[in-house]
Amino acid sequence: MAFLYVQKNRRISTWRLQFKEVFEKEISLKEVTSISSPFSFLESELKSKTNRRQAFFFLCLVFLSMVLLGCRAPQETPPVDLTEMLFYTEDPSRAESADMNRLANIGRKVGEESPLWPVYMFLLGEVHRLRGETRQAEIRFERIVAWAAADSSREKWGRSGLAGVALWRLLQLRNSDPLLDIKDVPKLISSADKILKARLVRGMFRLPVLESLPILDEDIKRQSALLAERSNMPREAQRFFLDYLAVSRAIDLSVSEKMLLQRLVEAGMASEDHIALLRGRRLYELRRYSDAAKFLEEARKGKNLQVRAEATFYLAMMKSSYKETERKEKLAWLAEVADSAHDPDLAQNALYYMGRALRVKGDKGQSLKAFERILTDFPLGSRADDALYELAQEYNYSGKVDRSLECYEELRKFKGRSDFASYSGMDSAMILYGRNSDQGREAAQALLEDLERRVPEGPYHLNALFWMGRIAADRGDHRQAQKYFKKIIETSPFDYYALRARMHLRMGDKASQSLLPDEATRKELRNLYNESRHNVHLSGGSPYHLRLKAALDTGLYRAVFGAYLRLRERIPSKRLEDLTFEELDKSGLFPQVAVLLALRQDALAAAESLDDKDDIATNFLQISDKVGQAGDWPLSMSIIIEGREIPEKSRNEQRAAMERVKFYLSTAYPPCFRKEILAAVAQQAGTGDQASPELLYSIVRRESLFCSTALSKAGALGLFQFIPSTFNSLNARWDLLRESGAPSSETFLLSPKLSIGLGVRWFNEELLPHHGGNALFALMEHNVGPVNVAQWKKYWQDLNRLDDVEYIVETIRARETRLFTRRTVGDLMVTDAIGLLKD
Repeated sequence: MAFLYVQKNRRISTWRLQFKEVFEKEISLKEVTSISSPFSFLESELKSKTNRRQAFFFLCLVFLSMVLLGCRAPQETPPVDLTEMLFYTEDPSRAESADMNRLANIGRKVGEESPLWPVYMFLLGEVHRLRGETRQAEIRFERIVAWAAADSSREKWGRSGLAGVALWRLLQLRNSDPLLDIKDVPKLISSADKILKARLVRGMFRLPVLESLPILDEDIKRQSALLAERSNMPREAQRFFLDYLAVSRAIDLSVSEKMLLQRLVEAGMASEDHIALLRGRRLYELRRYSDAAKFLEEARKGKNLQVRAEATFYLAMMKSSYKETERKEKLAWLAEVADSAHDPDLAQNALYYMGRALRVKGDKGQSLKAFERILTDFPLGSRADDALYELAQEYNYSGKVDRSLECYEELRKFKGRSDFASYSGMDSAMILYGRNSDQGREAAQALLEDLERRVPEGPYHLNALFWMGRIAADRGDHRQAQKYFKKIIETSPFDYYALRARMHLRMGDKASQSLLPDEATRKELRNLYNESRHNVHLSGGSPYHLRLKAALDTGLYRAVFGAYLRLRERIPSKRLEDLTFEELDKSGLFPQVAVLLALRQDALAAAESLDDKDDIATNFLQISDKVGQAGDWPLSMSIIIEGREIPEKSRNEQRAAMERVKFYLSTAYPPCFRKEILAAVAQQAGTGDQASPELLYSIVRRESLFCSTALSKAGALGLFQFIPSTFNSLNARWDLLRESGAPSSETFLLSPKLSIGLGVRWFNEELLPHHGGNALFALMEHNVGPVNVAQWKKYWQDLNRLDDVEYIVETIRARETRLFTRRTVGDLMVTDAIGLLKD
């Protein structure tokens, strides 16, 4: 390890200086032998010598040998194994049985320079806490907090996510101390400010798809407020408490918290209606709508017009657009907000969602007026580009193609901030191509070329290349078509468009009518997959790489991930975010789960910490492969599929670069849930329509990243991301809870076995029969529902495009469904070709 090598060099340098003193001062033999060095065994021999020069000459030879040995490349010292300590953190009786001298000996091998130092210090603090040794626990947690708050690195990421957990524990212990010494509290409060801003700590609170501990964020702010209040720091107490209210899920407040709230209002830091809005908005984000409504109704009665408008907006957004009685109230409230809001962004949001709700109602005229009002009242506003896009799409699907193209043209020339620079060119090109005329194809070609000029290497780069290839093939220029297709394959070898390009190079025009690859393409992909299998080593040298590598090499990562799985078994009905502190502590697994979440943050930080941007793709895949081999495939897939925030590298470029790495396929397509999927398919095999194992695998990979506890913003849960209304409907028809014995829908959907079984049945008995066994339309309905798919099928039928798989995928109206379908079909093509789920 690098830090051990530094210590060794320091010792060698010390001995060099000591020998230099011997030669310069010609000190006595007695002084020479008093030097602190590994040569004390020579003392008796040197005393017996009469020739001092011979003695010094001998020492010089030894010293020269030592220097030469020091110049040799250091052998890597194995990292210290901390897995033994996990056992003692599970309950007080185990902590009492710990040999503290042995743990102290481990600590002597784990200096502050060690990558695993924060893990060791945190686990040791937990052991002391469970043993009732409060002061010793405080010292350990305090050291981590001070170490993290003093982060002087370029990124200032906070050094370790465990700093947040240590801070929380320290605040708990200090607040429970009746003899609190307040002189050190200002320093702790200052450290809390710094740590709460640190990226690695924030990642412990919120992480897309994967589980996190937002309750830590809440309680750190609450505990900080209470501690500051006890320590005569009123402004800090009020500031922390206001921050707490903005993230709290609690409904009731304690006596001390109510007093803090009263002082906060009296100090003028926030009004009562504003606080009610904060709390209602937070509960709305948590989808606790009945609780949110109480606070929002209270805020709506306040004097502040802006607070009232915002509260009304959230009340409206809790109403369904698909239920007539709720939709009526929703539209009335949104109209009120649009007319009264002083905030232009809030007014635009109200108009935007009015337009969408009116479209669901079937009132297309009023829907169009709502979007047009945005353009009239806020021509360069935050929702003006969204309004133009909605108008363009609605006109297209209503048969007013020329008016649609005009809207897309306005989008391309839009002067305000816009997310549609690529969409406008691509969508209008596909409208023109769909006319199936030479003139339409020429116009489409011009738009695609313009898109490539305006947004080179943009999100629609591969789309544009692919369709220019198809246009070239349509006009008989096969050489040019091949150039486009080969460029796509070279850029992003296993992207959906590259897979379709491979098919076109072999099948020609027939490729557009086939969902899956031809046999030659399948064989090519299978060979590439087999060649991609090899041992992967983690090569990065950042502190995050070193900590991750140490945790992986010693088995610590696998052990704490195993503890997380045990927690899932003990409390199967709840996600980590929904557990209380009492449930976490009672499980005995909280410290280990905290270590897992911190190591996940290290992995994500390591993925972004390379200075050499050319190695980003290899670095991503190395990290993904190693954490996946330790069992954490959800994190592995998150890095591969979601990408990271890398300067000057878009996520599309990141994915393309990863696909060019030789071991991409074997890392990106692991055999996750293979046995469960094959077993569910075999169990439900029948004579009707059957979902293939490859289709099911691809959906799970794309929907949930193989994370059985994945939860979307819309409340979709589990591997197949069933939303509550869909599950409730299926349960009413199939009696799922009674047959499975699951006490709740959450327990059912969080179970991989039950979720996969329902996914198979959902496709076999519901979706595939709706579409005559057509997997593409079934996939779309799974994502967006039957009504939309039926409308889109009619649109494609009118264009005589129902057999054109590629045109259908490219022109799905809902952007989210378009992306989901395209990416899942790409996964299906790869999975089917490489034989991952073949018996």
